[in-house]
Amino acid sequence: MTRTWQTFTPNQSAVLWLMRDRIAIFRDGFRRMHWSHNAGGSVLISGPSLIRQALLERALITRSGDGYALTDAGMRAAAAFLRPPAQVERTHLPLTPFWLTDAQIGAISGWFPKSHGKARLDDRQILSGIVFVFRENLMWGQAPEEYGGELALRRRFTQWCQSGVMDNALGHLFEQDGDGQFRLVVTTAMLMRHRSGAHAIARGYLPTFTPIDEMEAA
Repeated sequence: MTRTWQTFTPNQSAVLWLMRDRIAIFRDGFRRMHWSHNAGGSVLISGPSLIRQALLERALITRSGDGYALTDAGMRAAAAFLRPPAQVERTHLPLTPFWLTDAQIGAISGWFPKSHGKARLDDRQILSGIVFVFRENLMWGQAPEEYGGELALRRRFTQWCQSGVMDNALGHLFEQDGDGQFRLVVTTAMLMRHRSGAHAIARGYLPTFTPIDEMEAA
């Protein structure tokens, strides 16, 4: 008998597990899959449309209202998993967005450029979104809309990198850990695992976050 985990890709297995007791709402167009709980008890799954299409072609899911539900075959496949597939935890999108505190914003407010009378999105809103993206290793389009949207986050990150604001801001954003010790809100490791962060470091836009191995070799 073929094991269930051998018949599905890791993402397909995760989707089947997540849909065992829930309706799924799919958002397409993302290279990596992530999921979160949605309003009304459904699950919001963001990822390549190929995941959904493969399950549809195998008649494991079917359209149900504004979302998708497991078919009888899908329920049997999902029930065969005795524990959550590892991909379920790896792809979980946090429920609570990250927001910088008044104290954190106050500590770096002097580096924000003046607007010169032209209205722009709130600096705290945008920077909180940028920080959230790097901490959770998300693509820009996967950040919650409350941060201002993908275009705003990407554009502001690029502008602030080129002007030096980004390095000053991230280099002076601290939080306390469980032992009361202060640490950077965004670390070099977080930036290096993200394509945009690694690119910014490589271009010299974030000198505060030079990788440790390069510092030792200098």
